[in-house]
Amino acid sequence: MKFTREPKILTKEEALEKLRHFCGYQERSRKQVERKMNLLHIATENQEEILQVLELENFINQQRFTTQYARGKSRMKGWGMVKITRNLSFELGKDFDADLALESADLEMAKQKLRKDLIKKYQTLSTKADPDWKGKLLRFCISRGFEMEESLEEIKRMHEENY
Repeated sequence: MKFTREPKILTKEEALEKLRHFCGYQERSRKQVERKMNLLHIATENQEEILQVLELENFINQQRFTTQYARGKSRMKGWGMVKITRNLSFELGKDFDADLALESADLEMAKQKLRKDLIKKYQTLSTKADPDWKGKLLRFCISRGFEMEESLEEIKRMHEENY
């Protein structure tokens, strides 16, 4: 015999309080808040009204989310602009401000992290045994969200410095 708990139905005020706490913890996009509302089993007729209240109280702010997301992903994860804009377009839709993301991202720090990680990756590859070492390094750079030309320059520079 299985016991299944029925999801607790939250009142509008209880849901709003939980979502204020959720948004106060870190910057959230509207889509993230919608996902959280679905997990909390908030009635669909209340969802739009709750989202409007959160936006009016400035708990959800698309510009602030864009700047924080771009800055965090470039600094902490070392992502390039291609990956940042791709994920932002998924999170915010096509109407996000790519220029705002570009000026917010710390691309120099991301490039430094890429160089360091690229050197580690290069050292793990046995260049004599693996004829496709440049391709592997290029795929690594592109998966981090850096452009092709930028990645090729970085690989060439690193190889010339004999890491």
